[in-house]
Amino acid sequence: MRVPRRCRSPRSTRLRGVTWNSSSARSCRARYDLHVLEQMVQLPELSLTEQQDEVRLTQWGAQLETLLNVNQPAGRVYRVSIQSGAIRIWS
Repeated sequence: MRVPRRCRSPRSTRLRGVTWNSSSARSCRARYDLHVLEQMVQLPELSLTEQQDEVRLTQWGAQLETLLNVNQPAGRVYRVSIQSGAIRIWS
């Protein structure tokens, strides 16, 4: 997932070179699912080493999936998977 340059902020969380925080997440809601962006901001920053570690990336993805599915209406379920070192999110 790439975030447009206008959605980036210097005070933010990084994932695979993508930068965002809660205010930039709100500004990107037309392009990306706001709920996903807001939950990603809640997770710890991944170092470059962690981003290349598939086990750590899988753990991070599981944490994201848990956050995404808290208080969701019946029938709405988010899934997070790691494919070739990239995170895939769908509902």
